[in-house]
Amino acid sequence: MKEKISLVAQNMGESINRLALNELGNGTAAFANGKNTSTYAASDTFAASMIRVITRSLELARAPAYKDGYYMGKAAIQAKYQLLGDSTWLNAKTYSDVKDLYKGEMGELYQVRWLLNKDSLSAVGAASQASVVAAFKSYVHGMDAFGCYDLEGDKPRLYILPNIVDGSSPAGRISKVSWAGSYVVKILNPLWLQVVNTPV
Repeated sequence: MKEKISLVAQNMGESINRLALNELGNGTAAFANGKNTSTYAASDTFAASMIRVITRSLELARAPAYKDGYYMGKAAIQAKYQLLGDSTWLNAKTYSDVKDLYKGEMGELYQVRWLLNKDSLSAVGAASQASVVAAFKSYVHGMDAFGCYDLEGDKPRLYILPNIVDGSSPAGRISKVSWAGSYVVKILNPLWLQVVNTPV
């Protein structure tokens, strides 16, 4: 039963995360080397220099940073692989004060704190007329770039009914676990959200 509860809880978290990703993908697109959807190539990988460009774009758009002075980045698995190979990357372990680190935080660079997002939402952009490149999405945003809303009386939560006694289980040896709830994500200012496209 504990394993089933853990599995359903993971499904709830991943489903809510995907709702957020589907909306965040509507933010302002960012490509390496100043490219766009029609000119993007597999060689245009995510380097530290791109984070500087993204930070500049957020600052020019007057995107408010979080209270610690940082913007928040959510990296796809493919982006993490590329960033950790960059010589200028600063690992979270080298922070002078680690008490406020987020769970799953990878590190920071150029005023962006990075979390790993294991749900790598991808889109396909044409690199040329002859080929296409799968571009996996990461996100960098300021505070209040988007909002998450759940109904007070219907927040997403697990429902666990142990040892049910009813017509289908008169001996009370069946337990059920499920989740349900209302949840909506909406971008409030697309200029405060940069969608980073990273090739495989």
